[in-house]
Amino acid sequence: SIVYYVFIDVEKQKHIRYISPQIRKMLGITVDEFITYMKSGKILDLYHKDDIKLIQKTAFNISEYKEKQIQNYRIMNQLKGEYIWVEEKIYPKFDEEGRHIANFGIITDISERIANEHRLKASEKKYKQLFDKNMAGVFQTELNGKLINFNEAFIKIFGYTSREEVMQLTADDFYFSYDDRNNYINHLNETGSITNYLVKLKKKDGDIIWANLNSNLVNY
Repeated sequence: SIVYYVFIDVEKQKHIRYISPQIRKMLGITVDEFITYMKSGKILDLYHKDDIKLIQKTAFNISEYKEKQIQNYRIMNQLKGEYIWVEEKIYPKFDEEGRHIANFGIITDISERIANEHRLKASEKKYKQLFDKNMAGVFQTELNGKLINFNEAFIKIFGYTSREEVMQLTADDFYFSYDDRNNYINHLNETGSITNYLVKLKKKDGDIIWANLNSNLVNY
């Protein structure tokens, strides 16, 4: 992480009193080069253009609310020629008259965290598409029978017409006997997963439907 301390004079000009040498590794520039960016007013050139308004809003919030601010944004690594994601925590200091006189800050590279979040979102989107568009009935329940999620095919297979209608039920409502459900749950608890488990289930109109259940026990 980069640690810095910035003094703010009466004319609201900022003066770097300290910035850690880690800036070279994170941003690909030296402390002196960063100070030059500050003095020349070209510091905004380092930020991604889509994040500049956020950075400016954070500066406004410091003056307005006089409290710690946390912001995530992209900034250029000059050696790599690419933007990295960072998290900046800013701890402002005010004098007795309420004048903003300094900032203490910590800037941390969060590029890997952001990349992981993007991969997770992509994975969740792919899973949702597979879940929703599957022609087989796909469902999630708690062991106590509470329905968590299910797809459109599940609704149609059991003869229901809407998601809201099915959400009023529990898993027990799809079985003809408590023993059938209990045997299934016991087997799932023992093995952790079930493949082609043949079971007699009940449709909305009371008709029988024979189903092969493929289930996995997931711990949250």
